[in-house]
Amino acid sequence: MKKILFISALVFLFLSIPDGVLAQQKVISLAKTRVVNLKKMLGVDSVKSEQVSAIELNYQTGLHGVIVDTTITEEQRLASIKLLMLERNKKMKDILTTAQMSKLVPLGHLTPFTSKKPN
Repeated sequence: MKKILFISALVFLFLSIPDGVLAQQKVISLAKTRVVNLKKMLGVDSVKSEQVSAIELNYQTGLHGVIVDTTITEEQRLASIKLLMLERNKKMKDILTTAQMSKLVPLGHLTPFTSKKPN
């Protein structure tokens, strides 16, 4: 009985490890692809494209955290999103030109989100 459990555990570990490794490799591959694409799209060096990618990842992670947070009100959520956008845009402006930012950022994300509907 112990041998069966041991062999089952080994098989389980063997089958689960490649998925984790493959998933990690896929994330790394996607990050490298993003950096290469940013480099081409913006006409910048690898260092700057890595900085832009890191800023984007930080923004997206923060945005996701705010969106899934059920403990805050809608007003707090909008204020947090506005702050995240302002921080992101400031960091981008520090390293990119206006022309480069226009290639990267959809027009609606250049300014903070407002909940007011257009007339």
